[in-house]
Amino acid sequence: MFTLKTRFRYAFPVLFFSIALAGCDSTATEPEITPELTKVYDLDLQTRYIEVRGSCDKDLLGNSSPGEFQYRIVVSGAGQTHTQESRGYNTVTGENYQRNASTTINFANKTYTWRGLPRDATIDVKLNGAEWDGVSKDTRMANRGGSKAVPFALSKETRSVTIGATAACQIRLYYDALWLERIVEG
Repeated sequence: MFTLKTRFRYAFPVLFFSIALAGCDSTATEPEITPELTKVYDLDLQTRYIEVRGSCDKDLLGNSSPGEFQYRIVVSGAGQTHTQESRGYNTVTGENYQRNASTTINFANKTYTWRGLPRDATIDVKLNGAEWDGVSKDTRMANRGGSKAVPFALSKETRSVTIGATAACQIRLYYDALWLERIVEG
């Protein structure tokens, strides 16, 4: 027959084993997975104005006189292309801006955006210009074009693209480029 002391001796290990089993949770925590983080870049590019550096025209005395300018701006890269231009660009009946040297062609600023770019993304800004002499284009600015890649710099910078071989017949587009860095999962 079992005495109380014997019963306790056999009951203690059973009780201990039961408590140990009760402490095991069936929803054991799995190791935490740390998401991989990646740097991406956002660009906001805003076209601002065109400076006329040389009018392409002279009066009978050889003094600079206002030229009749038309423009086209193309911003492209990373799957996007945006065009902004004077109405009827590169046609004799199109809208033109009579401007002399050291004046500007103003237009409604436009902002173009890119999100989630890699650091080595290439965005280009292209400026084309035409200057009219009556019904024909000045040969120095007959749909003349030039482009530049937007330099990568984590800041807001004013940049420019200039077209025209000499200062006597030249225009320059000014734009702002704002690059920002973001950290994303993936």
